[in-house]
Amino acid sequence: MPDLRGGAASGEWNETMLGQVGQQAAPQVPGLLQMAQAAMGDGGDGSRGGAPSSFAGYGPIPVGADDFKRYFTAEGEPIISDAPNSAMSGFFPQYLGDRGQGYRIPSDTGGFFSAEELFKRSPRGSVPEIGSFMANRPSTNNWRLLGRGPGWIMRNGQLIDTGANGTSWGGPAGFTPSGGNSGEQAMLSQGTQLGGGKGLGVPNILQAGLGTDVTYGWPGADQWFNAGRTSSG
Repeated sequence: MPDLRGGAASGEWNETMLGQVGQQAAPQVPGLLQMAQAAMGDGGDGSRGGAPSSFAGYGPIPVGADDFKRYFTAEGEPIISDAPNSAMSGFFPQYLGDRGQGYRIPSDTGGFFSAEELFKRSPRGSVPEIGSFMANRPSTNNWRLLGRGPGWIMRNGQLIDTGANGTSWGGPAGFTPSGGNSGEQAMLSQGTQLGGGKGLGVPNILQAGLGTDVTYGWPGADQWFNAGRTSSG
């Protein structure tokens, strides 16, 4: 699991996690313990100055002291439980009506689950390739468990803002593509193709050009992974 103390995740992989293309270092993000504390309304320092107790139009965050034990261990790690089969239909990003990318979330309730266990019950018996990277890590549709706000989900341990501008473009949460030019002809801005990152076990991949870093991840995730720099020769 990611480091409970916060900061960039570490573990069995070597890639650097990036917030968006072009950043030199990963932004510091809450660890799972801080996330769990925020879900309870605790700012992470015991002051209970973190997440508000409710969001307009959505009601109270249902993670009080009693509910906390249902969703988190005493150390603040998510407790993985079974998810209904309906969670499969909204797990992956899709092209929506305007061809922008997004998520069709069946609900914003429930706890944490793993894609690995969920898709064992599918006809194919395993996670589709575009979601196989870190498929044993926590996922949830319930923003109330993430210490954020409505529209936040988690996929394979990655925090995702489904309402972010970058989500519709198929990139990280803060991503906006630039058009650039080809010879003397200006090029329109284009998002990344959905499914291009399946070889790396994620939905999408971004490559700005030769000699630039290749990054990959989930549309709307606050951090992406860095696969290294392409050859300029």
